Formats: sequence, structure tokens, C-alpha cells
Amino acid sequence: MIVSTNWLKEYVDLNLSLDEIESGLTALGLECTIKSTDYNFSKVVIGKVISMNKIEDSDHLNICKVDIGKEKLDIVCGANNVTAGIYVPVAVAGATLDNGKFKIKRTKIRGNISNGMICSEKELGISDSHEGIMVLEGDLVLGEDFSDYLNIDKDKVIEIDLTPNRGDCFSHLGVARELAILQGTKINVPTPTLKEATHTIDNEIDINIIDENACTRYACRIIKGVKVKDSPQWLKDRLESIGQKSINNIVDAANYILFDQGHPMHTFDLGKINSSKIIIKKADKKESLQCLDGVERKVDQDHLLICDAEKPIAIAGIIGLQNSCVDNDTTDILIESAYFDPVVIRKGAKKLDISTDASKRFERDTDIDNLIKSMDMLCSLIEEVSGGETLSGFCDVYPSKKNNNEINFRTDSCNKLLGTNFSDEDIEDIFAKLSIEYDKKNNYFQCIIPSYRNDLEREVDLYEEVARVYGYDNISYNSDFSSSYSCISSDKDLMIKKVSLSLSLNGFNEHYSNSLLSEEENKMFTSGMDVEISNPLSKDMKYLRNSIIPGLLRALSYNINHGNKNFKLFEVGNIHKKIKAGSEFKYIQENHLGIAWNCLDMRDWKEKDGFDLYVVKGDIEHLFFNLGLGIEFKNKNNHLNIYSNGKSIGQIIDTDSLGIKLLEKNLGIYLATFNLDNISRLLLSKKREKAKVPAPYPGIERDISFIIDKKINYDDIENSIRKVSGTLLKDISLFDLYEGVGIEKNQHSLALSFTFKSEQRTLVDGDVDDIMKAIINTLKDKYNIVQR
Repeated sequence: MIVSTNWLKEYVDLNLSLDEIESGLTALGLECTIKSTDYNFSKVVIGKVISMNKIEDSDHLNICKVDIGKEKLDIVCGANNVTAGIYVPVAVAGATLDNGKFKIKRTKIRGNISNGMICSEKELGISDSHEGIMVLEGDLVLGEDFSDYLNIDKDKVIEIDLTPNRGDCFSHLGVARELAILQGTKINVPTPTLKEATHTIDNEIDINIIDENACTRYACRIIKGVKVKDSPQWLKDRLESIGQKSINNIVDAANYILFDQGHPMHTFDLGKINSSKIIIKKADKKESLQCLDGVERKVDQDHLLICDAEKPIAIAGIIGLQNSCVDNDTTDILIESAYFDPVVIRKGAKKLDISTDASKRFERDTDIDNLIKSMDMLCSLIEEVSGGETLSGFCDVYPSKKNNNEINFRTDSCNKLLGTNFSDEDIEDIFAKLSIEYDKKNNYFQCIIPSYRNDLEREVDLYEEVARVYGYDNISYNSDFSSSYSCISSDKDLMIKKVSLSLSLNGFNEHYSNSLLSEEENKMFTSGMDVEISNPLSKDMKYLRNSIIPGLLRALSYNINHGNKNFKLFEVGNIHKKIKAGSEFKYIQENHLGIAWNCLDMRDWKEKDGFDLYVVKGDIEHLFFNLGLGIEFKNKNNHLNIYSNGKSIGQIIDTDSLGIKLLEKNLGIYLATFNLDNISRLLLSKKREKAKVPAPYPGIERDISFIIDKKINYDDIENSIRKVSGTLLKDISLFDLYEGVGIEKNQHSLALSFTFKSEQRTLVDGDVDDIMKAIINTLKDKYNIVQR
């Protein structure tokens, strides 16, 4: 959300610097950034057209004499609204437009020298208007920088990133309240002044709320005799300062009050409301409605509609319909100011896949007690910018009054939670800043929460308010504490931390992704038992993830498309699925680990292609070695499954089976996924090994190299060796694998290294020679090897 500092000054006298405002609001929980309003031109000054003459052989060009204070310039202009005596913005020679892309030079046009350009609003980047040059109003100083005329450097805007619970700050009024807390001052709340007609609203409109749960309160006023036209310049400037485009005076007035008060209202053409009836109800059936933005949208029974006697005229709290909109022929308008249930509006907007300024505020809850005042302010502004008379009185249907929240607050409990030493007087001062009324009892405060603070529901919420107003950085902390050993529990995430540490030390970067998937992403790993969200935020977040891999695929795609060709990622998170439990479904979640290797341009000084599946297997073996689990790989349907103690714990995924173009085009991408819950159970069931005293005697190492059929599994080779080696063989390692010249295609050469040790004595060559002979004979007899 963007707010204007000039706008805020109407509520509070700003006595802080911009840097202090930025840091102060952020400390209060409104993360913000100060930005300057800026335009895309330079060296544009104010000039006055003294005279103009037609250029021969041209039906639209004029040579204008323009006074810019220090000198008078001849400028060629073809605008149809140029005339002598008007003030205009002039881009002199050397000026730039469009952020420096267009530079103004002295040029010859139809034989006449033009020393600059008289600019339109579009050329200056102020608006999209290009029907003629911009004509300036007022008594102006010739030669003055045009940016000073626009107050560019005098108005700063604040961009605020609001949390969902702070709907009260979705307005200049709300932000002004926070600034008043920061400065320790009061806000100036203007009182609307209305010139009501003698004619009353009685019998002019009939309101019927059918769904009182979805619409708690509905009020309206009627203004007759308005003239729909362009807004005055001050209103345009005020809206443009926060990035809003001007539409017409009626719409602009409603938008102004929206951004000022934070309460969305809607204006209807009274003449288009059939039988002068307003009915608020849920849609009876599915139907398509033409909205104000020209888009046809389908509503259903979950959408709340504003209807007249015959038809819907608005989707409540979201967007109006074209059949009731204010247009250039409108003379009488009805202003709607209502309170809608946040859940109903949020659900309806998400179903339509639309987010409007109105729906954003209703979704976060609005101030039900402010809707009459906001409506009166809008009526007053419309009277000012469009004429007309507001009928006396207003309609206000409020079946069940909503009372302000009441919370009991205990100072001692607050101090215990925050680690502070606040007195009751300190708390009273903070409550005054928050506009919280209270009745002080013996040992607690009975607090009445302002109607605009719908987020304050529990006592602990008030603790948080006290902390943020006092200042989190002002709360002292202790570097040590005392506690009972019995309160210390084991770290349930210790295994996950070990996994993260091991992978990080091996060159992997940890990745976090959204746990919600689109339908297309969900299909990649679907088992038909996926968890679909009943009210998804959007079509791209329709399912709870059934695999950890889609998030890694998004990260791979993003990095590859941005030129990053060498990196390794891992992610730990929950996946979700449902299982059949009798006649019902049971929803379960599992903790999974996903790993991605993207090594498309690996360069090794020894080998051109230094990355392959063997490196992937090595990384996985390294991880589980650090965890203390032995693993084995088994190929099944082109998925290399990973087992430990006979139980499946993960797999290296066949990327070709995913049908993703990114993976088909780029070799060197590997994906693996592991069930951390299964791994954790294996680790818990594993007997703890006691530390062994290192053997005090030196060992003997021997190597052998032999040619063997590729079909023979390495695990079988190792098991055969160990069976004939006895207890002296401590370690076997494969240190070389060769295929190529001198070896048949169905064979390869393996080189193994053996380590022999004894815990009782120093071995001699004779102790090992017999074992090596037994190993070689076994391999020859069993696998028909050829020793090299």
C-alpha cells in the first residue's frame, strides 16, 4: 500500500524526518520504505506563448514565440489547442524525456528552426492524455523548473508492506494513527460538513438484507443533480501521488475516501435501480455477470450480491456491474456504505480470481462504526466536485449491533511474558496512545477495544501491543538463565539438522518453496489420493504438495533461465496425501527431503565431463555415511531406489518420466527424494555403537586390478571377497573403473584397494599373501575375472 506524506499531514503534524518515519513505522510493525514521487523528464521549464503563426505548406504546424523568462524561443508546435497567452511546459534544447531515452535538440522543421518542444501530459509521463499540449493554470513564474510546479520534491510517498491482521492501517487515517503513536501526538480528525436538501430520503429507497450473517450492516445516502465530469486538479494530483489514475469526479471522490478512511463504498446510478429496491443476498444460482471492468464473471451460491427488484447490480464488496454504473448521463446517485463478512468476501474474490481495492479491505475486516462517517465525507466531497444536493437523512439497516471487543488485561502477566517491569501508570500511558478505553479494577484493566482494531481479541494480543508501542529494542534481555534440567527435552529436529549440515558442507544450498501446487504440478507425482484445497487462493495453489520435487523444479527452471548452470539444492518439508480408512479418508503428512543437482557446465582440469550419476550416488552415500546408515541402490523401472536394512528410504528419479522440456534439453540434471520419517525410524531402531580403541599396530595395503563382466553387481563382488578374507580385512575401496581401448564392450576394469590390520600384533607379508590368493581364486572361479 502507498500513502502520501502530504496527505498524512492533514491528520498529523509530522515532526520526524523521513528516515525516522521509515524506521519508526517499521519498528511498530508496518514495514515501509520512503520513496520520492518522480517523473521521467529533465530541464523542462514553464513558458508562455506570446504569439503564433501558421507555417506555410502545413495545415497544422505553427511557429510559436515562447517566453521562458531569460529568453524568447521560436518553437514549432502542431497541437490544436495552442494559442497565444497560455502557460505551457517547455522542454528546451538539452532536455530529456522518457527517462533519458528521448533528448530534445534544435531542429529544422519545414524550414523553421525549433528550439525545443511544448509538451503534452503523456510526453511528460504525467498521464496518458495526448490530445493536446498541457495548459498550466495560475500566476506562474516564467523559466521556473516544471518539477517545482508539480511539487515533485515536496511530496514523498511511503510504501507499506502490511501484514494481513492490520486492516486498520489500509488507509491514510490508519497510518496517521501509527505516526501519532510514534510521535506521541494526537491526530486531527476532520468532521464532514453536509448541505442537506429539504427533501428526505424517506420512501426513496427500500433496503432488505436477506443474508444478515454475510452483511451485518448496510447504509446508503442519495445525492441528486450531480454532473459527471473531470475531477479538479487537486483531486487528480492527490490520487496520482499514490499511483491511482483519475476516471471522473464521482469515481475519484469514492476512491479518495477509500484511501483516506479505509472504508470501501460504491456509487450506483439511482435511475438504473429497478423499483428503488436494494436486496442483499447470496446468488440463487450460477450465472454470468458483466462487471465494471468489462469482464464477464461467473458467480455462484458462495457470492454475496447487491440486487434491485429484478437483477444483480454489484458483487458485494468486490466489484460493481455495468448495468448500474455511473456514466456521463448520470444525474442521481445512491452511495452504498456497508459492512460485509471478511470470509464471504475473501472466498468470493478468490473464486473469481480477482483482487480489488475494496475486496482487499473487506477481507481484512473494516470498521463497522466508521461507515456512516465515511459515507458523509464522500457525500460532502461529491457535493464539492460535482454539485448536486444530498437528500436529508440516510438509510441504515443494522439488525444486530456489533459490540466492541472487551479484554481483561493484567500488568503482572504482561511483565512475566515480556520480561519487563511496567507499572500500571506505564500501561495507562500506552493504552492512551492506542486509544484503548479501560475501567481499572483491583488487579486488572477491563479494556474496550476500538472498533477499527478487529485484530485484538485476546489478552496476549494486548501484550504484543504494549511491546511494539514501548519498542522491542527497548526491552532488556538476559544472557543467561536458570532452569530445571527436567524441562529440557530432546531436539526432535536433530536428524533434520544433521541432514542440512551435511549437505550444506558438501556444497548444497537449502531451498524453501511454496507447499501448494497447481493441478499440472500435482499430476507429476499423483497417486490419485491427493489433498485438494476447498478454497484455493488461486488456480496455481490448488493442492497440498504430494512431492517435494515440484518446488525444486521451479528453482531449477528459474536459475537455468537466468544463466546459473552449476549449483546443487536441497529442501526439507512436509508432503500430504490421504489414505482410505474404512468408509472415510484419513489425511497424513510425511517429512521428505528433496535433492537437485544442476551441473550443466561442470569443468574439471583432468576430465572434460566431470559430473555423472556416479557423483550423484557418491553425494548420497556421503550423506548417509554421516548419518550412520548403510545404503544400497537397486534399479526398478528406471528409478534408482535406495534401501537401508531392506527398507525403501528414497529414490533417484528418472527425469525423462516427468515429461518436462527443461529436463529433456539439459543433461546433467538429477533429482532425488527421501522419506525422512522412515530414515528417522531406522536411526532410532539402530543400536548405538560404542567407540572402539584404535588398533595400535600398523596395517598392510594391497591393490588388485582385474577385468570383469559389467553385469556383475559390485555388492556381490565385495560380499564374495569378505567371505574368504576373515577378520584381518578391515576395508575395501574401489579407486578406479576403466572402459575403453583393450577391453571388450561388455566388460570393464576395476581396481580395488584392501586394508588389513590386526588388533594383537603387527602383520607381515605372509599373513596377507594367503588371503590375497584366496580372494583372487574366488573371483576367478565365481566371476571368471582376468587379472591385469
